[in-house]
Amino acid sequence: MIYKRFLLTLLWWLSFGVHADIGVSPIVVDLMGKDADAEIAVKNFDTKHNAYVEITPYHLPNPAHHSAPKKRAHHPGQDGLLVFPAKLVLLPGQTQFVRVVKTANTLTSDKVYEIDFIPKVATHLINKTP
Repeated sequence: MIYKRFLLTLLWWLSFGVHADIGVSPIVVDLMGKDADAEIAVKNFDTKHNAYVEITPYHLPNPAHHSAPKKRAHHPGQDGLLVFPAKLVLLPGQTQFVRVVKTANTLTSDKVYEIDFIPKVATHLINKTP
């Protein structure tokens, strides 16, 4: 029990030094009709450090159930969606755009996708010697 409390306290204390000041807008993109593409702005709000972001698209076969597994969209031709670039390096205060393109010409039903914008830690910034 003491070990768990110590670990939780340590994790809580360390969480103050780790943050990602990035913003993503718009949150919802509709690719219906002739608008087969869209741009999503990703902004680094940190004024001192670069932001490293990995972008991963997923297809949600059953979006009504949050616990349903999501399928990673690897192949734009088969999955019907192309998202690029897959990684971003944002300078302090910089905004870059991620392009989302619908690659399927005809769809038999509506499809729902989720695009994860995951902040990454730059390994060269981690001090390896105490």
